[in-house]
Amino acid sequence: MKIGVIGTEDSALKIKKIMNNIFPEIKVSIYIEEKIKDAYKSLNICQQENDGIIFTGIGVMKSILNTNLELIKPYEYIARDGSSILKVLWELKQSNRFPKKISIDVVNKIALNEMLEEFGVSFEKIEILPYSSAISEEEYIEFHKKNRSENDITTFITGFGSVYKALKEDEYNVFRLYPTSLKVRENVEKLMYKVNTQMIHHSSIVVQVVKLALGDDSFHQYKALKKRGRFELELLEYVQEIQGSLVNVGKDEYMIFSTRGSLKGRSSVLNFLNIMKKESKHNFLIFSGIGYGTTSYLAEASARKALKKASSKGESSLYIKDGDLMNGPIGDQKEVSFDIKIRDKNILKIAETTGINPLHIAKLIEVINQTGNREFSTQEVSNYLVLTERSARRILNKLIDSNYAILSGKEVFSSVGRPKKIVKLNF
Repeated sequence: MKIGVIGTEDSALKIKKIMNNIFPEIKVSIYIEEKIKDAYKSLNICQQENDGIIFTGIGVMKSILNTNLELIKPYEYIARDGSSILKVLWELKQSNRFPKKISIDVVNKIALNEMLEEFGVSFEKIEILPYSSAISEEEYIEFHKKNRSENDITTFITGFGSVYKALKEDEYNVFRLYPTSLKVRENVEKLMYKVNTQMIHHSSIVVQVVKLALGDDSFHQYKALKKRGRFELELLEYVQEIQGSLVNVGKDEYMIFSTRGSLKGRSSVLNFLNIMKKESKHNFLIFSGIGYGTTSYLAEASARKALKKASSKGESSLYIKDGDLMNGPIGDQKEVSFDIKIRDKNILKIAETTGINPLHIAKLIEVINQTGNREFSTQEVSNYLVLTERSARRILNKLIDSNYAILSGKEVFSSVGRPKKIVKLNF
């Protein structure tokens, strides 16, 4: 496992030394940024070279979180808590010049008072400025300097490397709140768990099943072969992109094996959608389902369920099943995500009252949440639920009969044919 440490040099070196002693199996790299506001400069290279990140303090972490940069690797920061305060108090006691007044930053008043009571010491005056992302390092420096000039304080304690360096250069009697072995061990163990969890997540199996419907030209062998060959070339490029393997599992059916980490989110999926869109112009349909699982068997089972959903739509479409969630049709403006296992008591109550499949209720609620629209025609419900208009009309009638919907109007598209009912859902 590789872990990168971002922050000031003194803290980063100390953390690295502690990690090397406690976790010799971890390769530790440090990325030095003396100013908190500059920490972002090391983020990209650190994420490229490591499995996880340790920030030397809360200021470093917050400065990065406040940028537009994306943290894609697991991370932790080393807090300055009671153990850091105790260590400084011990240094002060060992110096035989225990001060009556102190100026301290980063830590909060409660933690400080608890440690003073634990250590059995007190001060006549304590000026404290806890950490806040709204306060700059320069302002912390001014805080300490002001306490020296106005409050006659001669001992200063800081958690910031740049503040420590500035005060030291001006010959202040300054002590550093360093990360302790206790906090480093605790946070590295948390980070290791996060890294391992992400690795397992990214290495989970992905199976994509692709089914072709070649249309009427399938009776003409040459045209069918030409279509299939052109599509297979496009498909091979897509498979190479996601570092997968392709298997022809039957007539006009293909199975792709890859991992979650290789199938890099939406961009790869959009590339497949472009293939579907391009090839669908040549008078044949492409149905596809993507499934995730901890084993190839479970991933294929999910992919088959997603494929079944795609095939029932009657037009080229892609669905994705990840755990209990089914998404699709992907890329369609009517794309929705819904939970396959229904736990919501309200949904179950509506389903029981109306006699409608709870999956249909759940999907309609998700459509309402994602579109903000509560009024639908029979055709719209048919499209969203991938049902015939007759089945969709039956569902709307049941909702109206059970007072979960009302007839809100009629929509006339032309002088030919009956006007379509518009139903407003009230759940």
